[in-house]
This record gives sequence, C-alpha cells and structure tokens, in this order.
Amino acid sequence: MRYDEPEKIREYVRKQGVPFPVVFDRDGALAREFGQVNGTPTTFLIDKFGRRISRTVGVISFDKLRVFLEAQSG
Repeated sequence: MRYDEPEKIREYVRKQGVPFPVVFDRDGALAREFGQVNGTPTTFLIDKFGRRISRTVGVISFDKLRVFLEAQSG
C-alpha cells in the first residue's frame, strides 16, 4: 500500500521467506486496479493468462498455498 514503508516491506518478505514477487504500490494505482485493496498483506494469484483466480486479505499459509497451486497445475 502507498502508506507502507519500503524497508518494512523488505523486512516482512525476508522474515516470512515469501517465495513470490512482492509489489510496493507507491501511488495506489494497483490497489485501485485490483478492486480497492485496503489492507496489507493482500495476496492475489494470477494464472498464466493474467486472470485473477484468488484473493486473500491477511497473512496466508504458504503450506496451503502450495497445496492449492499443486492442485491447479495437476
């Protein structure tokens, strides 16, 4: 979110071992484009065609995410 501090974002990514790209939405354009995102973290899964297939607000379980992704690719 535009109010997040870049160093806090980097710290969270390192601490959590986030295995995917994390975006800093400096001007709020992505939050608007993705449906008025109002909180962090918010995670979107986007398929290879660019379609949003999942939205999670709050902390996600990487184990559950991995299971979900494996089921989608199977």
